[in-house]
Amino acid sequence: EGQPAQAGHRETSTYNAITPRYLESIGAVLIKGRHIAENDTAATEPVILVSQAFERRYFPSQDALDQSVNLQVSIYKFRARIVGVVRDIAQLRPGEPPRIAIYQPNAQCAWPFLAFAVRTAVDQGAMVEAVRRAFLAVDPNLPVERIVPLSQLLAGALAQRRLATTLLLIFAALAVVLAAVGLYGVLAVAVAQRSREFGIRMALGAGKRDILRLIISHGLALTIAGVVAGLAAAPLASYSMKQMLYGVQPLDPLTFAAAAVVIVAAALGASIFPAWRAARLDPATSLRSE
Repeated sequence: EGQPAQAGHRETSTYNAITPRYLESIGAVLIKGRHIAENDTAATEPVILVSQAFERRYFPSQDALDQSVNLQVSIYKFRARIVGVVRDIAQLRPGEPPRIAIYQPNAQCAWPFLAFAVRTAVDQGAMVEAVRRAFLAVDPNLPVERIVPLSQLLAGALAQRRLATTLLLIFAALAVVLAAVGLYGVLAVAVAQRSREFGIRMALGAGKRDILRLIISHGLALTIAGVVAGLAAAPLASYSMKQMLYGVQPLDPLTFAAAAVVIVAAALGASIFPAWRAARLDPATSLRSE
């Protein structure tokens, strides 16, 4: 109310008709104001709760509490007062952007179907029959479409992302193995080609540790160059896969650091065997073979 309407433009919102204690049952957080109460009926003043995104969008410089909103839900038009602001909730899928949402007492705008949230301290699977019996006790003819644990609904919502993540993990593991094998091959060839050099070094007093350090440092230098190049390109790749990520920021420094550590550890393992072979070379044999 009080904001000029634009011709031909309609403001839309996610809408939920709820009963008292529904938001508490699903763990929603009330930022300010009050929850829906038992005395919010069709005979009382129409009231609504709104999301934080709603308040940011329509009341950026003032408090949304006690403000009035003109609504149309289906064919019903009415004026309602905001009595509470609820923390933004993912409505369709985890990780979605905050939605402009309205929560209205079901008693003030009843719907012909309802979804119930049952909060329990025992195993969710054990509650299925108990919940069904509770509905039958109220009305034996009341149809109950399905009773599904929230964890199962969440698993279904994340199934596609989980599959994509699994495939990415498999490809990432293969990439690490291929990188380690490639580095091993490069160092093995380098050791074979530089056997005379190692023989001369050892004849002049270089110890096995010196040869080990030389080969491993060469392998790590190649690896670090690759890691730096990979970290430079990683943000672009992360943003391109943003829709597949849940609970991880595209520029998560801990994830990047962990990936770098894994690559360096794999490279270190691939460098040890060629370095060990080079350290075991007999100087006389190496020089004679040339």
